Amino acid sequence: PKIGRGFNILTLSKSSRNSVSAGNFDTYGSPSASTEMVNFIAGIPNGDIVLVGIMDSAAVPTPQLVSALSSVGAKQAASIAFRSSYGLIGVKGGSALSESVSAPGKGPVTL
Repeated sequence: PKIGRGFNILTLSKSSRNSVSAGNFDTYGSPSASTEMVNFIAGIPNGDIVLVGIMDSAAVPTPQLVSALSSVGAKQAASIAFRSSYGLIGVKGGSALSESVSAPGKGPVTL
């Protein structure tokens, strides 16, 4: 899968734990990336495991994107700021198994 600036997502099947889909959403550099990411998350089947991380930078998430991330268990997505570090292991339609956000300049997160 392509990994790049912005949000990177990998989904795993709830039954096989194999990779199902992946996406990169450069919300910093592309005005349409937030909507594309919201649509990507909407298409993930309930119960699938969702891994999310930010590389380099992502724009502050829109309310729609915060809502989409909450559908995969995120509780801290509204705290993401420009140049924040963020990671999530969540379940679509469920809760987060692990989630962490750090302020800009405070280093990477550990899940």
